[in-house]
Amino acid sequence: MPFIVMRRADIPDGLLQFVDLKPNTSQRSYIYDPGTGQTGYVQNIPEASVVAVVDVAGDDLTTAEFVGAAAYLLDNVEDAVSGESITPAIANLVANGLTLALTGGSDLTLATVNSVIVGAGAGAGTGLETGNSTGVLTELLAHLSGLQYVLPAMSEINTAGVFNTTRSGAFVDPPTIRTIYKTGAFLISNGEGNLAKLKSPDFEYQGITGPAILVYDDDGSLL
Repeated sequence: MPFIVMRRADIPDGLLQFVDLKPNTSQRSYIYDPGTGQTGYVQNIPEASVVAVVDVAGDDLTTAEFVGAAAYLLDNVEDAVSGESITPAIANLVANGLTLALTGGSDLTLATVNSVIVGAGAGAGTGLETGNSTGVLTELLAHLSGLQYVLPAMSEINTAGVFNTTRSGAFVDPPTIRTIYKTGAFLISNGEGNLAKLKSPDFEYQGITGPAILVYDDDGSLL
C-alpha cells in the first residue's frame, strides 16, 4: 500500500493533484467503478506539537492535548533501557529527524526510523516496534501522508516508572485521506505519470525547482 508524502514545506494543501489513478474519485460510476476512488490531493505533513509530561504521584501525564509525530512516538515507543516511554525531548527530536530524513529524500524503513530514535538519545535497542513499543511503521507513514494523531491531555504515558502499553491517543481520519493501492495505474503514474512528475527534480513551484513528493512502499522503501 503506497504512501504519498509531501517532501517540501512551501506548497499548500489542496494544490498538488494526482488524477491518473483509477478509478477517478470524482468521475467514477459507483456501478461500473466499484471500490475506493484513487485520485486526490497531496497533503502536507500534519501539524506537530512540542510534547511535554508532568509527574503526578509517580505517573507521567501529558500536560496538554498534543498532535503529530512527537505525540505518536511519546505514546507508542518504549525506551529499551529505561523501560519507560522515550522522553518528550527525544520524541520531539525524532519527529524533527524524520522530517529532515524525508526532506532529504531518505527511505523510512523500520531500520531507518529506529536509527533516528536511538540517534536522538533513546537507549540502545529502542525501536518503533521493538520490546513493548506499540508503534506500527505503516501508521507512521500514514501520518506523514496526512493522517493526524491526537494524544489527549492528561494521558498516562508511564505508570509508576513503567511504559503504559495501553495506547492513549488515536488517529483522526479526515475525508481527504484515502487508501492508495499498488495497481497498474499507480505503477504507470509513479513511473511516468502525475506522481513521477511531482517526484521529479525538475518540478517547479513558485520559481523554486525540486521534487515535491516522495512515494513510499508499506515497508518504508522508496518507490
